Amino acid sequence: MEGGNDDFLRDYQEIGLQELSANLDSLNMFSRRSAWSLGFIAASLIAAALILTVSPYTLRIRASAEGRDLAAIPVAPGDRLEVQYTHSMFGVPQIETFSIGPNRLFHLEKVSFGSQAAALYYDPDPPQQLTFQDNLWVLAGNGTNYSVLRYRVSPGTGHVFMVKDRRVDLSGQAAAPGMPVEVKVEERSRIMGAFAGLWKN
Repeated sequence: MEGGNDDFLRDYQEIGLQELSANLDSLNMFSRRSAWSLGFIAASLIAAALILTVSPYTLRIRASAEGRDLAAIPVAPGDRLEVQYTHSMFGVPQIETFSIGPNRLFHLEKVSFGSQAAALYYDPDPPQQLTFQDNLWVLAGNGTNYSVLRYRVSPGTGHVFMVKDRRVDLSGQAAAPGMPVEVKVEERSRIMGAFAGLWKN
């Protein structure tokens, strides 16, 4: 009987060890799956955050006659564009300030002039009174929207486009009698923009 008890104990111990080993294997597999799942969730959240932070639009400045891009700048609704140039008739600074709307339109915020005569030539009967700010005469935009901005750039006008922290100076790129330029806002793929940002970094 004693020998039988020993065999029974050994068998019982072996079964217990086998069950313990199987449980450990299951636990390890569960841990690996959990780790993979958590890693996938974290990667998805990071990718989503990158996509959401990418600017949805591109502001494109193009030499329209040549079909050549002069600048392409990522922008978002609410960003501002300033177009600075010299008034061709009065020879004074003129600054047009636009905000970019969610519908990809340029919303005219204001137009600033270096002289009152230039401002009244632009609008002889302004709906709102002219204001004088920072040595410039300012006209409010009155809610005017544009889908495309068109300019004729020449060496004498000195056109400069300011978008966020970018300055695009076209004063040296035009020859008389002038280069036609178009400015548009286009939709941008956020996914491609996110990958482009990662590649750039």
